[in-house]
Amino acid sequence: MLTKQELINMIDGEAVVFLGLIRDNQMLNLHMETDFNSLHYIRPYIGKTCRLIGQEEEGALECEFVACDMNGNIINNGMTVIEMVFEFASDSEFIDFDPVFERIPNYIQ
Repeated sequence: MLTKQELINMIDGEAVVFLGLIRDNQMLNLHMETDFNSLHYIRPYIGKTCRLIGQEEEGALECEFVACDMNGNIINNGMTVIEMVFEFASDSEFIDFDPVFERIPNYIQ
């Protein structure tokens, strides 16, 4: 699991894998989680590779994924990208979970 600072240092660098969201050292089950209605939209991107492309003023990280359907299948032959913004609990007064990313073993740029 990469720290927020490690992720910031990787902006416009190597790709990472999005593993999901964590709260109190427990991965959230997005099928049952109800904090925000929009959480189900990130479910297809769990386990998918993304690029960190920026950081918003309040600290959230901007990520770019190849677009997937709601079942996690890549659509448009991988030609369409989707940008997502991930907040961290330490930067938010609304959420109490963090996104989890890991390095891709043997990644070559």
